[in-house]
Amino acid sequence: MARKEQFDLAMLVGPQREFVLTTDKHPAFIAGRGAGKTTASLMKMFLYAMGNQRAVGCLTSPTYRTLLDNLLPLWWEKFGELHGKVWRFKRADMEIEFTNGTLVKLRPALEPDKLRGLNLAFAGMDEVAADGDQFPSFVILQRALRQTGFVHQMWVTTTPQWKRAWIRSIWQ
Repeated sequence: MARKEQFDLAMLVGPQREFVLTTDKHPAFIAGRGAGKTTASLMKMFLYAMGNQRAVGCLTSPTYRTLLDNLLPLWWEKFGELHGKVWRFKRADMEIEFTNGTLVKLRPALEPDKLRGLNLAFAGMDEVAADGDQFPSFVILQRALRQTGFVHQMWVTTTPQWKRAWIRSIWQ
């Protein structure tokens, strides 16, 4: 079984804990490097997925490469011991499927056309201030939060780079 510290919410402190536990519709975790933003996003996704059978969600990272280099290795580090017991990775589809029927699609945010037509209960965007404009993907994902029977939530994480006016206008 997985190590206790991987799932113990008491291990989360301050803003990280607040972010993971909030039920706000569009929370943001904006903090410097090493603050645990991606970890918090993955924990938030895991808790949502485990608490909602047959939900469909989407997690984005700026590019396909950042999905492979950053998001997925951290997912395996934090939740790998539960692979085959609670979830499985469908690499061909870039999806994480939970045993309760919840499905999480992993997509690059800088390719908004790959997000069109989704019907989601939840979504999370990692590093929304990274190079490239992710606002079109943010809008598409907001409109995709329409899977019936679920409390919809969409969150973002990023470093405090206020070069993206849309991020400033929503969360600052």
